[in-house]
Amino acid sequence: MVVSVGSDKLIDKGELYEIEKTIVHPNYNWNSHNHDVLVVKLRNSLKFSKKVQAIKMAGANQKFEAGAFFQTMGFGDTESGHGSKDLLSVSVPYVDMEKCRSIYNMLMMENVIADDMICAGDSGIDSCQGDSGGPLVYKDTLVGIVSFGYHCGLLGVYASVPSHRDFVDRVIQENS
Repeated sequence: MVVSVGSDKLIDKGELYEIEKTIVHPNYNWNSHNHDVLVVKLRNSLKFSKKVQAIKMAGANQKFEAGAFFQTMGFGDTESGHGSKDLLSVSVPYVDMEKCRSIYNMLMMENVIADDMICAGDSGIDSCQGDSGGPLVYKDTLVGIVSFGYHCGLLGVYASVPSHRDFVDRVIQENS
């Protein structure tokens, strides 16, 4: 398996890097999406360039204020129902846990929103199928990972980087 970096076009594969190993969070639950985090170790180090750059990861104590906006991006489904050939980006508003839980409890008739998640989006502004694993960025810092949603264009749910920072740091240290 490989990852592609440095391209904003789906057809142009950019630079390909072989995956040496993947490490899934030990408490990941496929049904509930809790701990929806996977760390990828590449066989070779990335070569940074104008198009390939590191991003800072949020610390374990990162908090968000009401009114905050995030950026999320991916090649996922659009209004047409098909994935995009171009990398798309959208600004999504932060939704606090109480409101997010209330919305998802009403939509799904069960409590699916856990403390290790971040909610963001609004009517017509969301990530979608095909964006999973993509970034949720706040002030040039990676704060979340696209996880799931109830249809597209409603309210996206993201694995919280602050909630999983200890796991990510441990995996990096153990595999360096």
